[in-house]
Amino acid sequence: MITVNSVKYPFEENSSLRKVLEDLNFNVELTVCEVNKNLVKKVDYDNFIVTDNDEIEVFSFVGGG
Repeated sequence: MITVNSVKYPFEENSSLRKVLEDLNFNVELTVCEVNKNLVKKVDYDNFIVTDNDEIEVFSFVGGG
């Protein structure tokens, strides 16, 4: 299990951060993520492998005016 924005989710082992975000229907291009309180650069989302008990905070940006 992983925790995303304080909600627990099952996940597929060896999943990249990008895959987890896409599986949870986040718009990857409009997000910033912390994993275990460490900021992960967007260019690293494909190579960052999520592990059991990771705590992920996803911040989504929305335009407006």
